[in-house]
This record gives sequence, structure tokens and C-alpha cells, in this order.
Amino acid sequence: MSVAYAILGALERGAKTAYRLRAELAESVGLIAPLGEAQVYATLARLARRGWVARAEAAPGREVRPYRLTPLGRAALEEWLRRPPRAERRADELADRFAALLAARDAARLERLAARQVERIRALRGAIAEYEREDGVPPLSALLLRTARRHLEVDAAWILELAADARARTEAEP
Repeated sequence: MSVAYAILGALERGAKTAYRLRAELAESVGLIAPLGEAQVYATLARLARRGWVARAEAAPGREVRPYRLTPLGRAALEEWLRRPPRAERRADELADRFAALLAARDAARLERLAARQVERIRALRGAIAEYEREDGVPPLSALLLRTARRHLEVDAAWILELAADARARTEAEP
């Protein structure tokens, strides 16, 4: 899992201390990828060096300064979420995107991600139909296209399920 993007997703909802970030990530994606305390701190330091996060002012009477998402970090998260996963790492990269959006509890973006998957499914269906109309279509090509379509369908269903969960969590918050 991309801890960096999960942290950026969690910070989208507001500034948080490293301790609070770790607790929220453990709750939202901890079963998928347990995070060590040192991992969160090291990733925050790396994100700060990149200019993607910065320390906010401490609350009155508190010494701990929370981290906040910078405009550069928000742009990096948006770009990463828009970019299609590489074919060789599709499942891993989709899981990373889900984790970031779950951390942000952003049901609307999960639903948009599902809509993009549905568009890819439609394009594959068109390619399969085109292949099937041609004479002498290699059976392996048609099989590979149908397999890719099934993977996208499962991904879209998974995204919609995660979006429903994120929406329920958001609505349950005070």
C-alpha cells in the first residue's frame, strides 16, 4: 500500500497529528496494510521534504503541531488518483487508491473512480464485439479481452462497495 497517498488522503479532511493520522489509518486501512508508528513518521518527513505536507500551528494550550496538506500535496494526490494504474501493477495501484480515498472518507471520488472503470469496461466490450465480428479472430485475444473486462467489472463493484462504506462513515460522523 502507498502509505504516502493514504496519509495525503487522510489530511484532506483537515490537519492532524502524526498520532491521530496513524490511528485513523489503522481504522480505515489497517486490516489491508498494518502501519508501524515509525512508518507514518518517516513518510510524513518525506512528504514534508517534498512540500506536500507542512506543520500547522499548535492548538492553544497544546505543544504538538499537526500536519496539514499543502496545495502541492493536494495537486499530487489529485494527479495520482486521475492517472490510470499501470497494467502490470493494476491491482496493487487500485488498492492504493482505494486506501487513500477511504482514509479521506471521500465517497464522491470513489464513485467517480467507479465511473471511470465503467467507461473502461464499455471500451473493452466494444473491442470484444469488434473482434467477434471479424473472421478468424484468435480465440486467445478474445479470451484475454473478456478476462480484462471481468477484472474491471470486479474492480468497479469493489469501488462502489467502498464508496458506500465511506458515505456511511461520513454520514455517521458528528
